[in-house]
Amino acid sequence: MSEQYKIVLVDDHQLFADGLSAILESANPLMQVTAFTDAREALRELESGLDVDLILLDLHMPQMDGLDFLLATKQLVYVPAVLIVSSDIDVRVIYRGLSQGAAGFVPKSVDSKSMLAAIEMTLENGVYIPEELQMPLNAFKQEYEALMAVLTERQLQILIFLNEGLTNAQMAERLFLSRHAVKYHLSHLFEALRVNSRADCIEKAKAAGLLGIGLTV
Repeated sequence: MSEQYKIVLVDDHQLFADGLSAILESANPLMQVTAFTDAREALRELESGLDVDLILLDLHMPQMDGLDFLLATKQLVYVPAVLIVSSDIDVRVIYRGLSQGAAGFVPKSVDSKSMLAAIEMTLENGVYIPEELQMPLNAFKQEYEALMAVLTERQLQILIFLNEGLTNAQMAERLFLSRHAVKYHLSHLFEALRVNSRADCIEKAKAAGLLGIGLTV
């Protein structure tokens, strides 16, 4: 790295934001860090034209979580690279972030040297995933994409209704289908997920990332 890099850090924990900013600027004078503890404020500044080379983004924040922030950056005139920095190492959440355009992920638990290396690698190569997360992330990605390739839009909608606790009759009414048709789609949904009950279907779907990943603060 031989040029100045402007970094925006978005994390609602002031102590972490101040600490990481100080560590990065001390370790590498070429890094200029601007920290925000409010994701909405950070987004407003970016919309106003704040110059940035890389965003370091926490996931679990009040008012606006990291995934919503990540989606919002896609509407910017200039879309900056985003590196997720989080204590949440759930591969479902990491995959969701990557699929929404994040350049990579680094756990908050790493030491300062590893954090700096991850940031420099992202700035130089455009992507960073810790080695220990690559295999589980690839395994999850393969299963998720395989299921999405065989499940129909109707089956996915029924899966959502199952998670909401609707009966077959209620699903039929919502979808303008016969109860027999709902039972048919439900049967094929169970077959695709290799389950035999509604409870197992919901559990398997959540594990596979087919149902929404809710981020809690």
